[in-house]
Amino acid sequence: MMINNLRSVSNLYSPTQTRQTSRANSNANRVQNRDEFVISKSGQDFGELLSRLQSVSDVRQDRIDELSAQIENGTYHIDSQDIAASILNSRF
Repeated sequence: MMINNLRSVSNLYSPTQTRQTSRANSNANRVQNRDEFVISKSGQDFGELLSRLQSVSDVRQDRIDELSAQIENGTYHIDSQDIAASILNSRF
């Protein structure tokens, strides 16, 4: 096989033309392929509830004050049956 017009064939594969074509393609892809992030209504509701729960304190100060007063007064009594049941429930 013999190629007579070698110059025109080599121009097809020149680096400058390839770069220009790839730049044009990448610019077109940038315009067409924009990503979008949308949170659903249920996702928004979940996020709001989660932030509310995180702002609530884990400490129930009213319960602590009540138990502290009972201990100081000597009126705080622990039922041994309740303790045993709690231990068994946590293990099994």
